[in-house]
Amino acid sequence: MAGTSSESNSKKAIQDFLDNAKEGVKNLTTLEIKTIVGAIEFDNKGKLKPPSGELEGIVSEIQLVSGDITTRVTPNFGKNNAQLMEYHLVKENQGQEIVRKNLQVLKEIGTTLVSLLKEDDKLNEDS
Repeated sequence: MAGTSSESNSKKAIQDFLDNAKEGVKNLTTLEIKTIVGAIEFDNKGKLKPPSGELEGIVSEIQLVSGDITTRVTPNFGKNNAQLMEYHLVKENQGQEIVRKNLQVLKEIGTTLVSLLKEDDKLNEDS
């Protein structure tokens, strides 16, 4: 029995999701965490505007493949902001955990979708 257009669309959507997830994971190599202090301005839609003045802060880049961490701190920020430095470290650790959890969820979703595709193929073979 031939599959319906709806079934075909569902299978294509699942395959598209899997393809996009694989491509996204391939491109996911760097996690960047920023703690910035400076004037904050919003546009008329409530969106954060790009910074226009002097900013102080700390930026960490975590290479997800190699595990290397590079942290840059502006001179004045490092001298006067012990609590914000600690906050940034907490966010850095949370960021790594979020990436780990997100990859696990993607893996589980992918496994489930692949199983659904295999079941559907088996049902179509048996029909």
